[in-house]
Amino acid sequence: MAFAVILAAWGLFYIKGKIQASEREECNAEHLRAENEVLKANIEQMRLYSEFLAQKQSEKDQFIQNQKKALKNGNEEDGPVYPVLRNTLERLRDIE
Repeated sequence: MAFAVILAAWGLFYIKGKIQASEREECNAEHLRAENEVLKANIEQMRLYSEFLAQKQSEKDQFIQNQKKALKNGNEEDGPVYPVLRNTLERLRDIE
């Protein structure tokens, strides 16, 4: 009789342990899914920021080209030439 009680108690603890392990695994899976969503959002944000930086770099390159054209042609049809940039671009032209 005592053996049956001990066996039943052991069985209950074993089942309780299995249930807790299952709950931990489920909690870990939920945590991993949430982390995955955060990572996906971060990747999307980085992609958008990369596109933004590429656009800004393109605008900057176009501005510099316009400044070079204006200096080379001696007119400001391609855009106004700013004095600080004029000096910088003249130095760049000397280097080239």
